[in-house]
Amino acid sequence: FFDAGLPLVIAAIATTLAIIILYRIANLKGLNILAAALVVFSGTCILTEMILDEYLNGSVDLRWSLIVSISVFPVAALLLFYHYRLKKGNYLDRFLHI
Repeated sequence: FFDAGLPLVIAAIATTLAIIILYRIANLKGLNILAAALVVFSGTCILTEMILDEYLNGSVDLRWSLIVSISVFPVAALLLFYHYRLKKGNYLDRFLHI
């Protein structure tokens, strides 16, 4: 438990606390909270793989967590763009010149 379980539990608690703090700090609540939560969860995926690789192999070799993180960042950017730019009355056709 102390080699793998405790660090994973601490990472999960830190993730939960970070999302709660970000929710309370945010002035406008909406998709920006979801985008921040996705970024925090991608960091948790990296920490999880690092902890498990160190426990199982004795060395850290990031594989699947980097793919998760790279996949999450465009989605988070799109959510932030929608929340801060398009939600204010601007429409997508103005940006795409339709």
